[in-house]
Amino acid sequence: MICRNLVEAPKMAERSDEPKALPPGLENRIAWDDLDKTKYYIVGPSVMVFVRAAVYPSNLVKTRLQIQSRRHPLYTGTFDAFRKIVRQEGFFGLYKGFGASLLNIVIGNLYITVYEIVNQFAMESTNPSTANFISGATASVINQTVIVPLDIVSQRMMIDGQGVQATSKVKSHGLMDISRGIFRQQGVLGFYKGYVPSVLTYAPSSGIWWGFYGAVWPLYYASIPFDMEPMSKQSM
Repeated sequence: MICRNLVEAPKMAERSDEPKALPPGLENRIAWDDLDKTKYYIVGPSVMVFVRAAVYPSNLVKTRLQIQSRRHPLYTGTFDAFRKIVRQEGFFGLYKGFGASLLNIVIGNLYITVYEIVNQFAMESTNPSTANFISGATASVINQTVIVPLDIVSQRMMIDGQGVQATSKVKSHGLMDISRGIFRQQGVLGFYKGYVPSVLTYAPSSGIWWGFYGAVWPLYYASIPFDMEPMSKQSM
């Protein structure tokens, strides 16, 4: 018996060094194929429409206050801006550019979609951290390529009519009018002002974030005790 224990002891020590298996139901993270695409592409953005509608007037006022002249300010403050915009442009003046901003919500899902598609291919040829970095950076570049023109049009619509005398009524220009004006004056490049700084800012940060996440997630997950309830572990 003693000899048998001596023989099996090294084997037991070997086994103790092996990584612990994940408990049932937690073998894999939620993958792209596990997502309900109907909820992701329809329900999620639909909820965000109401959120955007609630905060949009404040964002419009903030934008106007930021760009107004310091020497000859049009508004003395936030409440003055709200009052003058409603008086000159009507209640819906607070929602100029709202339609264009809604397109950003829909296109916002493009980021994760591109990330997951690129990641599936990148994982086949490189390590997870590098694949995550490449996927994150690529998704950000494509996302900015679509988002920047919409942001420019939306911001132009936000300030449309700003500077008109307080006693005048402002005729608003729609999305197509603003877009045609930009194209007529500046061409296609007019829709991409600030594109390069945006890509240089967001693409590396997106790549680093996903790359770091890919490297740290397994270590973090391994540090969580396996005797925890599965649902509590997933929520951490």
